[in-house]
Amino acid sequence: MSGALYSGIGLAINLGFKKAYLVGCDYLFTPMKGGHFYSYGPSRVIDKKDEDVNIYDALLKEVKGLIELYVITDTGISSWLPSLGYLQFKNKEMRYRENNEIVSSEYLEMLNKAFELGQFTSRIF
Repeated sequence: MSGALYSGIGLAINLGFKKAYLVGCDYLFTPMKGGHFYSYGPSRVIDKKDEDVNIYDALLKEVKGLIELYVITDTGISSWLPSLGYLQFKNKEMRYRENNEIVSSEYLEMLNKAFELGQFTSRIF
């Protein structure tokens, strides 16, 4: 697997889904963002020079016709797939929460150890 997006889409196709809403796929946003829900701080805009590069282009071409994909974004904008903003999708304002409000401190400590050992590149605390 090349990441969660590949496994999620593959699982949805193999389970027979014809449509999927992708949540948290920041690389598909416009502008492109990066980060993880378990990392410290909000997601951030990735270097503008990479804005026209879709790292998932081959995957999206391969699954075209097998499943209808939509991406849920914070702004509602994606250059790569049909998209909806969180407010439009849930009829609720998006509320940012820090990682320690979502993930147990025990797991954050494990991720932080991996970060300290250079096995993981996102800051945890």
